[in-house]
Amino acid sequence: MGEYSKALEYYDKSLRIREKALPPTHPNLATSYSCIGGVYSNMGEYSTALEYYEKSHKIYEISLPLTHPDLASSYSCIGGLYSSMGEYSKAIEYYQKAFELYEKVQLTDHPDLAHLYKNIGLVYEAMSDYAKALSFYKKALDVRRKAGTANLSEIATSYNNIGKVYNNMGEYSSAVSFYQKALEVNEKTLPSNHPDLATSYDNVGLVYFTMADYQNALSYYKKGVEIRQNALSPDHPDLEKSFNNIGGVYYSMSMYSNALIFYHQALEICKKKLPPNHSDLLTAYNNMAAVYERMDEYSRALRFYEKVAETVKENLSSDHLELALALNNIGGVYHKMGEYSKALSFYERALDKYRSTLPPKHPYLMQCDKNITLLQSQMNENNKTTNQEANSSLNQSSKSTDTFVIQDQKHSIFEDTGHLSNEPAYTKSLPTYCNELIGMSFQPTKNYSSSSRQKKMIIKHKHLSTLSPADNAQVYSRPGSDNKSNILIVCFGIDTSSILLDSYGQIEYVQDECACIARLLSTTDERVYFIASASNSQNIIPLVYDHRCIEQIYLYCSNDEEKNAKWISQIPIIQSCYASFSEINSAVSKDIESMLVESFAWSENELLRRCYTQTLVDSAKWSSVSLNISNVVHNLISNGQIRIVVLHCGRHILFQATGDRSVLAEFYDSTRCSQYLVATDVRSIFFIIAGGIRSVMHDLQAITTLKQAYTVYVFLHSMEQNDMVQAILQYENVNGLFCDIEAVFTRVAEDIKFFAEQSLYTPISSIFASSNYTIDKFGFNFLHEQNKFVASRLFTNILQQIPSSNYYQERLHDRCLTFAENQSTCESALKQVMCHTVDQLLDWIVNAPFLTAIMNSLLQQQAFNSLLDIRQLIAAVDQNLIQQSAISSSLVVYRVQLIQAHDLERIKKSIDQLIAFHTFLLTTKNILTAREIARQAANSELLAIIFEIDVPATTPIAQFDEDRFIFRFGFIFRIRSINLAPDGVWHAQLRCADSNFEFIQEQLEIQLGVQVTWLTFGNYLRILNNSDQAKSYYEYLLKMLPDNHEALPSIYNNIGLMLEELGDREEASKYYKLSLDSMKQTTSNTNHCAHHIRYKVFHQLSEAKETVNRCKVYEKIAEIHQRRLEPQQALEFYRKALEQTVDPLSRLQFEQKIQETLSLV
Repeated sequence: MGEYSKALEYYDKSLRIREKALPPTHPNLATSYSCIGGVYSNMGEYSTALEYYEKSHKIYEISLPLTHPDLASSYSCIGGLYSSMGEYSKAIEYYQKAFELYEKVQLTDHPDLAHLYKNIGLVYEAMSDYAKALSFYKKALDVRRKAGTANLSEIATSYNNIGKVYNNMGEYSSAVSFYQKALEVNEKTLPSNHPDLATSYDNVGLVYFTMADYQNALSYYKKGVEIRQNALSPDHPDLEKSFNNIGGVYYSMSMYSNALIFYHQALEICKKKLPPNHSDLLTAYNNMAAVYERMDEYSRALRFYEKVAETVKENLSSDHLELALALNNIGGVYHKMGEYSKALSFYERALDKYRSTLPPKHPYLMQCDKNITLLQSQMNENNKTTNQEANSSLNQSSKSTDTFVIQDQKHSIFEDTGHLSNEPAYTKSLPTYCNELIGMSFQPTKNYSSSSRQKKMIIKHKHLSTLSPADNAQVYSRPGSDNKSNILIVCFGIDTSSILLDSYGQIEYVQDECACIARLLSTTDERVYFIASASNSQNIIPLVYDHRCIEQIYLYCSNDEEKNAKWISQIPIIQSCYASFSEINSAVSKDIESMLVESFAWSENELLRRCYTQTLVDSAKWSSVSLNISNVVHNLISNGQIRIVVLHCGRHILFQATGDRSVLAEFYDSTRCSQYLVATDVRSIFFIIAGGIRSVMHDLQAITTLKQAYTVYVFLHSMEQNDMVQAILQYENVNGLFCDIEAVFTRVAEDIKFFAEQSLYTPISSIFASSNYTIDKFGFNFLHEQNKFVASRLFTNILQQIPSSNYYQERLHDRCLTFAENQSTCESALKQVMCHTVDQLLDWIVNAPFLTAIMNSLLQQQAFNSLLDIRQLIAAVDQNLIQQSAISSSLVVYRVQLIQAHDLERIKKSIDQLIAFHTFLLTTKNILTAREIARQAANSELLAIIFEIDVPATTPIAQFDEDRFIFRFGFIFRIRSINLAPDGVWHAQLRCADSNFEFIQEQLEIQLGVQVTWLTFGNYLRILNNSDQAKSYYEYLLKMLPDNHEALPSIYNNIGLMLEELGDREEASKYYKLSLDSMKQTTSNTNHCAHHIRYKVFHQLSEAKETVNRCKVYEKIAEIHQRRLEPQQALEFYRKALEQTVDPLSRLQFEQKIQETLSLV
């Protein structure tokens, strides 16, 4: 009821009575203090609440045993209060104390423990530590499942909590799954008109809305509103939220009339039920204004935005952020109306308020500043146009006596085509364009037909190999590509009069060795050409030659003895020695001129081939099996790795796109589009932004700064305003500008094809932030990505032990046939591979991409089954590498790789962390080869990185040929640094760190109580919160092993334990019984009653066999029957456990349980 003052009045009366009647340390006094603290907590008076909670807790500590459950509840109350205050570390501290108390008294299934886990999850969720929140929410769910059907409502709450975290993490399929589970429970347990059922429908609808699946979102939202309309009063606040949800979906679908109906209903409820300063009322006004603005009804939009401003001024404050937002919105409407002076006034007022309330770099402030800049530019342009027209009319008047009038032409900010409509044009002259590769079609509208439909595009250097003369494409080069200001020529020990290169850049002469080394190594953004004498540079060049800024080294050799010095031949960057300075001058000038002219000699396929093979020498095996790129693209799309997003800017739509919802997301509002991009977990988004050039300019900044788009295509009505065209091309992610609909979608398809091929030839990497995990009472606290890293590494360690499988060979074989363009060629090649020795298989892996492409395609799905699919292939090659001798001396090798922007950001944020590549990492020791490949990629506007790997002596690395070395699958490195070189190539320094993982594995083995082997690996997956992967692994083992294998009892028992922990007791009981049955078919265990601890079940006997505690299995089955209220069956299994037990303490325990069960019969 919220009548806190009355509650306090009665609690206070109760407290006074108890203070008179009871001693000062009586537990009932503590209860009174706790109740009063709870009321103050609900009132938001946290400091007062804390005083009462602490009084209560002190009494409990004095009057109760240290293991009393009420003490745990007291800790939880204080923890919850700190959580409400935002002091999350203190909240965790008190929750931890509560957990330790439960642990002492072994109340592992107590219902209060579920609440504790839930509360800890809430704290971590508030801290945005979603992996930990998920872990504790799942622990709460496990406890509630064990309580049986009596707690179904709390089970539904757990499902909702887990769904919410998955939604926050952007894992929408998992979010929908758990929200649906909560919905199913609520449908079974609640009346059909219960409000909580409506909330469940809303939760599912919200995820679909975030995924831009508007039809499903609408369906669930409408079910929710129907329930509330039947169960609640017509003006209940919960109905306002439902109407807003539905209005938001219709708005996103551009069905503005429908959106208006529901937003208006929400507004009416807000007016009746909410105070004038309530945020929901302001939201309702803003929603109405946004719809009217989108419908071009600017006067009505202004009225509602002005209502927001008035409400904030009257009921909040003149400095409130909402007022600044309202002023900015009013300015935007005037901007669209062409009333520029009014727009400027409101923008400037908004900017002043932003500056007084927000930090300088806040997006709102920056966007407002950009609005003003754009507006002023347009005002200047209009003035210029007006003056030109005036001059033209004046010239005409000199020839005529007619009077003239200069008309003030007002242009909309967003469009140059105000006369156009968005009505589709279904005419023969404008066909529908279909593209089978991406499964989409594009229908022009009349807006498009009204344009000139110029066959014109301006593209950047990406994909030049795909252009033909008929494409009418203009190639855009970044300004300043021939700039010599970043060229530095360093001379050591050279006569200053000998070097005549002043016109090519800055020249520095250095005489001291140490100063020369320091100067060269401190260079960060200059291309360095180093000239030195062979007689005095032997101590310098070996230390600096591989620095990312050193372009070339030129040696002056006065005699043949210097020229033939051994150390010179060991430096690959020294291409020649020169006997005269004139030769050096000529060589340097030639190299600089060559560098200034960007070369695009390679096609896309050549670039991919050389990145894959790490060599400039072509391999005859490269094309032995060609890829069916269409099937590759469809596989990426079906796995959610590619998505096309279209944003229509302004009022007038140029085309309509149709396609599979899993591929296409289409928006008509930049705010909704931005929210979608932020929320989506798809990294490979091909983004099309379409409309008039001013509209595009307005929305492009916000979109490109989000970094989610892989590449951006700008589709314009025309390209007449050259200054704006050049401004758009400055954006890093913009691939090109297009005026022809067929051209833009052909380009999208080509880029998706290239991306698909690139993704297959680029290894998957994972990073382990070794500073971001902790070990506490709960065990390891790994983040989600760390769990995957650890599981993958442990799997690699047991590769050679796992039983073989024809089933998984067939799956690998099927994927090869699916991805091969010619199946008969593929079959022939696969037979050849299977018949080859391991050495020949390694040659196939290194020089031909097909098998590696198949491996990467499976690993991209990031499912554990993928590792099982390629296990035998990995094991065969890995076995050969293990047998290779370790290198005898240290060396540096290089790995060139194309990289996505988000992967580059991950590496930049992970200095001193571990990184593993899920492939056999091929490298070269030739730095010139690495540079040439990387620079070709960078010149083509692709992100390229050179990994410079420091390899200590005794590292197990195989030498494949004179230049190339190969690491084992999943080898671990430590990231030491990353820097951008002047040539646009990133350089990351790595050091071999495979041994650094040993500590983590040792700690896990201590926690689990058993070494990691092929038989215990499933247990490790379970404690790493990978139950689904553990289940897949157990299923794999059951398929591989014969029916009488001695390991089956352990495997069945492990599955039973896992299912019981997940709350599926029915299935757990089934596997416990299978464990007992399989014991009868195998050799009897010698230690049936070994000490048993959950998750520390097995003591290793051998790689293929573990002991199973038979009496413990009987006990588990009995407990399951007891929870299902089947005492007779429970009695049977307790007695069997007693028969097997020889330990006196265990016998006493089972006899007691038998007596307790008999009392229930």
